[in-house]
Amino acid sequence: MQLSRVHYPVLTLGHGRRAGVWTQGCSLHCPGCVALDTWAPDPTSEVPVAEILRWLAERPPLDGVTVSGGEPLDQADELYELLRGVRALFPVGVDLLCYTGRTRGAVEKAFAPLLGLADAIIVGPFQQDRPTRRPLMGSANQELVPLTSLGRERYGDWPEDQGRMVQASVQDGQVWTVGIPLPGQLDQLEAAAAERRVDLFAQSWRAEP
Repeated sequence: MQLSRVHYPVLTLGHGRRAGVWTQGCSLHCPGCVALDTWAPDPTSEVPVAEILRWLAERPPLDGVTVSGGEPLDQADELYELLRGVRALFPVGVDLLCYTGRTRGAVEKAFAPLLGLADAIIVGPFQQDRPTRRPLMGSANQELVPLTSLGRERYGDWPEDQGRMVQASVQDGQVWTVGIPLPGQLDQLEAAAAERRVDLFAQSWRAEP
């Protein structure tokens, strides 16, 4: 699987304390995307799915695993292998939440086997002209779809007024943000960094596609 990064803990993309897996490569190229650094496929980023599963197995107890990107469904076979492996590792109590920029109809038509492995999916392309403050989603057209009893328990009545949070972590001289920023929030991050004399030499959300 072409992999952008993994992170633990993730506190902003689903229920509880989670692990996050971001795939590398996206064929959708939604205007205004804040993850431009994940667009280009990169064969040098390939790692065996078994290695990702080993990393997950070494984490402290998890409430869930969130898969985002990039576009995870651009690597459908590898994603299926990953989700199946997570199911084997954590048969109960760990929910699988998967993001895709494809529509619900497209997912149901072309990727039905994956729906049998995820507890919930968030579907729909990011639409810059339809901002929202709803948690877990970047634009108003996107939809959170619970698929299992655990998914319905955790996401069937996800509070609309919960708001959105963004984590920040520093690793190897880089600042990573985890979560879905509100409009203008990344500009605030840059301003706050400048006030603290932290130079951001490049911003992934401003990278060239």
